Amino acid sequence: MGRLWVNDREMVKILTNANAQPVPRGRDEYMGDVATLQADARGRVLFYVNRGSVYRSDGQNLERFWPKEKMSVGFAEVIYSTQDYVFIGGDKGLVRYDGRRFQMLTGERFPFLSGVSGIAQTPSGETWIHSLAGVTRVATAALQRAFDTGNAELDIKTYGMSDGVPGAPVYWNRSSLEADAAGRIWVTTSGGVAMFDPRVPAANRVPPPVKILRVLADGHSFEAMHGLQLPAGSQRITVEYAGLSFADPAKVKFRYRLVGVDKDWAEGGASRSSTYTFLAPGTYRFRVLAANNDGVWNRQGAELTFVVPPTFLQSRLFYLACALAIVILVVLAFRWRLSYLTDRIRDRMQVQASERERIARDLHDTLLQSVQGMLMRFHGLSLHPGLDDGTRQVISDTLDEAEADLTESREQVAGLRSARIVALHSAIEAFAEKLRRSTTSEIIVKMSGEERILERIVAEEAAKIAAEALANAVRHAGASTITADVEYLVDRLVVRIADDGVGVPAQVLANGGRQGHFGLRGMKERAAYAGGSLEIKAGTGIGTSLILEVPARHAYGRGSSRNWLGL
Repeated sequence: MGRLWVNDREMVKILTNANAQPVPRGRDEYMGDVATLQADARGRVLFYVNRGSVYRSDGQNLERFWPKEKMSVGFAEVIYSTQDYVFIGGDKGLVRYDGRRFQMLTGERFPFLSGVSGIAQTPSGETWIHSLAGVTRVATAALQRAFDTGNAELDIKTYGMSDGVPGAPVYWNRSSLEADAAGRIWVTTSGGVAMFDPRVPAANRVPPPVKILRVLADGHSFEAMHGLQLPAGSQRITVEYAGLSFADPAKVKFRYRLVGVDKDWAEGGASRSSTYTFLAPGTYRFRVLAANNDGVWNRQGAELTFVVPPTFLQSRLFYLACALAIVILVVLAFRWRLSYLTDRIRDRMQVQASERERIARDLHDTLLQSVQGMLMRFHGLSLHPGLDDGTRQVISDTLDEAEADLTESREQVAGLRSARIVALHSAIEAFAEKLRRSTTSEIIVKMSGEERILERIVAEEAAKIAAEALANAVRHAGASTITADVEYLVDRLVVRIADDGVGVPAQVLANGGRQGHFGLRGMKERAAYAGGSLEIKAGTGIGTSLILEVPARHAYGRGSSRNWLGL
């Protein structure tokens, strides 16, 4: 553009024949010393203000190119511009700007990019970088791929003092490294200026052999052999290796990777060991590559497989034991909860039984005594001489049946029966026998399973539910066959009453019974009182099926056998 830009440390100026014209600061006024100055491919200048931002100016306008708060390279030591990109090197790495975004390769990932002071690219496709590591040569295409992917393998060649670099990098306001028209590289250092000619072929083209020497596990040394078994629970593992080169052993560089742990190859530099901590139990494969002093890599490298066995606390047996312990705790908690609920229900049933006994005593002292007196009076009437033999026989049969009912009532009220009813089906059969005298329906009572002792309240309520269901079937169903089936199952008691009669209208089932009748509602209340559930399946013209189910923990006595869950 024919203009000369100068930096007087306080501001950037354009030098003309007449004077030095300061670049306008505009609205975005920069403060501090101008530390780095570089022209781009379009004739503008990029400059970095000490501990501030990077600015760009065309001589008339000023813009903040890279704000201080977004800068990630630390101190911007060098700015280098090509036709397509702007590179900014600094303390922490190298940044590329492609016109849209800033992308960075860190010195932590690539050590040769720490403290960059100079950048140059040659027409032969090489990028030269001057940094604290020395002068490094890398293929431009490979460097661009590293920026594009964020992480890539880079083949580099680094020159240091043993190669003729006279000193450390010099951090001025320009790049400490330049390429001339012939492709030669000029480097400014604290010890003077050095020149490299990339056209001179490297003297050492032999890749160095690589050998893994030993493995250290928590300070204990082990010989490197495939399938090496390390002590269980090893927390700090170090692999030591070497690259054999007689030309310049100190310049041998390494690249390593622990398969399954390292996502990509790690640049090891000249270090001859790699350390890993807190590896999980398992089998691992460690690989290491080496390059000689001229950057020629041994691509085959060396490989070692080693095993970190689990401790008991990391073993499958321990996890299985933990899982089993959890299952046992869950089962115990379930059994405790089940026992607690069962005891609560049993206590409630006991309270209710006590109340029933009180009522029974009252009935014995009042109602039953009155009924006994009435029976005696009717017996006296049956002896009246004016009665015919037929009437006298009917009265006698009725008195016998009433005496039997009264005797049974007295037994229940006075507690003369056993506290537990052994044969529920027998009680149902006895009631069915009474019904057979007054109906033409066939009534069948069956029992299946091993007969068990029942809780008194369960037996009484089940017998009354069955009696109510049989009576309803006789009175309302018009059935030809009525079946009562008692099943003593391991996990529950089931009483099933079924008939082939006219069924029950759906509306009656939905309302819980007919208006003014309490049979269905009463049966359901008795089922709940016994700790069970009642289901009625019916429909118009398809018969009725009534099913009472009581869980074993409520139905059977404490002496009955239970399964291991306490059911």
